[in-house]
Amino acid sequence: MSKDVNKKLPSKEEVLNQYKDVLERNKAHARGEKSKGEIEANEQAIAKQKAKEDAKLAKKTKKANKKEEVLITDTLDQFDGEEPSVNEEKPLTRKQIKKTQKEALKAQKESQKEEVLITDTLEQFDGEEPSVIEEKPLTRKQIKKAQKEALKAQKESQKEEVKPVKEETTISPFVDAEVENNPDIITSIEKINYDNESETFEEFKSKDRKYTSIDNTPGFDKGVKGLKQKQKFQYQLTNKYSKRILSDGEIVSTKDHKPNTEKHIIELKNVRKSYQTGDLETPILKGIDIQLDKGDFIVILGPSGSGKTTFLNVISGLDKTTEGDVFVLGSNLSLLKDSHLTKFRRKNVGFIFQQYNLLTNLTSKENAEVGQNLANKKKKGMTIEEIFETIGMKEQINKYPHQMSGGQQQRVSIARALAKNPEILFADEPTGALDEEMGRKVLEILVKVNREQKTTIVVVTHNPNIAKIANTVIHIKNGLIDSLEKNSNPADPQSIDWS
Repeated sequence: MSKDVNKKLPSKEEVLNQYKDVLERNKAHARGEKSKGEIEANEQAIAKQKAKEDAKLAKKTKKANKKEEVLITDTLDQFDGEEPSVNEEKPLTRKQIKKTQKEALKAQKESQKEEVLITDTLEQFDGEEPSVIEEKPLTRKQIKKAQKEALKAQKESQKEEVKPVKEETTISPFVDAEVENNPDIITSIEKINYDNESETFEEFKSKDRKYTSIDNTPGFDKGVKGLKQKQKFQYQLTNKYSKRILSDGEIVSTKDHKPNTEKHIIELKNVRKSYQTGDLETPILKGIDIQLDKGDFIVILGPSGSGKTTFLNVISGLDKTTEGDVFVLGSNLSLLKDSHLTKFRRKNVGFIFQQYNLLTNLTSKENAEVGQNLANKKKKGMTIEEIFETIGMKEQINKYPHQMSGGQQQRVSIARALAKNPEILFADEPTGALDEEMGRKVLEILVKVNREQKTTIVVVTHNPNIAKIANTVIHIKNGLIDSLEKNSNPADPQSIDWS
């Protein structure tokens, strides 16, 4: 009690100051701020923390400096005031010493040999210029060896003269040594000399073209095994005959069939096409024999899955057969390499697609000029301006594809195909994406080109009414030619039914 009585009470000013601090703190909290007292307290706490960290850092620095001084002192004491030299090497082992001695002895002997050789040479010529060193007479073994090498070199040079320079050396998964050396598969191999750098595309006359028939075709197994055997056989024949067909115009048949190149533009003999699905063989074309005349307007009809698109791909060079001969302008497309097929299509074939496939950043004229750059220069055809006048697109010649309707774009794709001056024009559903009016116009253009330019037209369609404008109609069913009809009086495109 006495302590409480004697305790000094705060003055009025101190009580007022404390009250003011509490009020100020409450107001600051209400505003979401800190009061002056709290700010000062935080600053003092931060200052104390910083002082502690500075003291710790100074202590660490002092220790590090002491260690460095001790290390320098020890190093100076070790070298006794001298500059430190490079670390002394360890003493060599016995093996290293012996190895070094052997190398030195060997080097010494070689240098002595060189000196003796130089001395002997100088004494031999005695100041004269050295002549050619005389050769020692050859032994029997050396003579026989030289004769063998000369004979080998002679044979190799003869092979180089008679063999064509290999191009596009691609390894096929279908070819093996058994097939390559089988006399039943390859019966006649002729020696030819080709210029690998130049590809000739001359127009071949029927009388001048050489005919080769590949006899003794081996028998094939059934199913997938037989399919692989056919692929091996075809690949081997392609390597032997592709360039001869393309460059020399040679007519090569695997079915002993010589095509009539003056009358027929396309001839197929026992053509089969199959696909492998796992362990199953799926036949699409099942043995087609057909002859199509030059300058005809041909329409191919058939239900979905009948094989008409595969048939079109085979005769246009977009796909190869499994077996049989596909003669187009006398060239057997079944025996051409992929690169040679491309060159054949570029020179002889034009395509019209259902989806137009125009280059969107080029005008109508520029799209047609793309085809003109691939044109058969030797065959005279229409100019770009004449083509656009023929298709009724003279006013749209400088328009871009997005500025034209679907029918106009299809007509431009026809112009692009015609600019190539092709021998054959293939059209896959050319009216499929068009209305009746535009469809009739496209057919009129194709008929006009066929009659005026004598270009063979081949059209694949689902619409049986279009067959009335053709002079040859092919019906395909289940991979076979169901019927082939000749129409001596083709209808006008404007007169046929469209529904």
